[in-house]
Amino acid sequence: MYTLIIILCAIIAVTWVANYINKREQEKNAKYEKKINHFQELITQATDEDLILFLIRSQEYQPEFVEMVKTELENVRNITSYKDFFNDRFDEELIEFCKQPKSYPDEFIELAKQELKERNITFEVEEPKPLHFMEQINCFQNMQKNPFEKTEQVENTETENNDISNDELNRTTKHYYMKRLAAYLRRICRLSVSYSKHENLVWKDLKKYSAAMEWNCGIYEKEKYIEGFWEIEDEKGARFCYTIYEGYFHCKVLILEGFPVELTTDIFILAAHFNNLLTYGVVRINVEQQFVEYHGKTEILVPLLYRDTIDDEINRFHNMSKEIFWAFQKLVEENEAPAIIFADLMKRIENKTQTQK
Repeated sequence: MYTLIIILCAIIAVTWVANYINKREQEKNAKYEKKINHFQELITQATDEDLILFLIRSQEYQPEFVEMVKTELENVRNITSYKDFFNDRFDEELIEFCKQPKSYPDEFIELAKQELKERNITFEVEEPKPLHFMEQINCFQNMQKNPFEKTEQVENTETENNDISNDELNRTTKHYYMKRLAAYLRRICRLSVSYSKHENLVWKDLKKYSAAMEWNCGIYEKEKYIEGFWEIEDEKGARFCYTIYEGYFHCKVLILEGFPVELTTDIFILAAHFNNLLTYGVVRINVEQQFVEYHGKTEILVPLLYRDTIDDEINRFHNMSKEIFWAFQKLVEENEAPAIIFADLMKRIENKTQTQK
């Protein structure tokens, strides 16, 4: 009797588990189908340029999404190769592509240049003058991030000068919305990539960023680690490193190395002042090896989905590093009390803010 009851319970348990697994599988398939349908809508709305850029970056996305884009281009838009796309572009469009090397992948720019060469069209691209690292950071700080502000600037210029036609304004607005659509499409695709590949994608973005900035630095592929020695104050440098591990994008800088033992207490007090007020990062002290570092980190999902995050984080991190470095140098070189140093730092930051205004 007991054996029969046990067998019956086992059958019921197995049936329940099978039904549960089947239900979860159906829910998973329904979600996947919904995602595919949504992606298909985005593909339909995207421009030829967006889809070609997607194909050039196809290694970052799931194969089924890549196949959907290929089907759209070949069967609906009659574009069977990159050559077909560039053949249909006007000369002005190709030249515009080539003048924006940081907005497009290298392969895209090369294909545009090749098409212009076949048409016997020559043009000159004014190469930007390489900037010192500090100047680059300032450029990031002053860079306009909000596309709406760019649109308003165009409208204000048209009102004042009446030199910009309505067609050009409409083209600017359309270009802005298509860029937003492309960015949204990129986020959807990156979210669909398995979690294990997130760090690799952000690592590629970080390397591309360092190449665009022409950093003189060491790149360690296996450790996903970039290290360089850059100016942090007038005629003084520090060792910065940017790395990716454990699901975070990390920024580190060595503030002090080999500090005097007798200053250990004051160094801890000054670090505590910073850590009580910092909204990003933390000041760490290693007593055994006698060094102080500033360390900030951001969850990997943020730079994965938002392209400007690496710029913003490095900019924010470097600006704060300069203030921390200044304070600890003042402690070591002038032996000022931590409370006085921190009060002076607040005044220093306030004066900078007023000067910028």
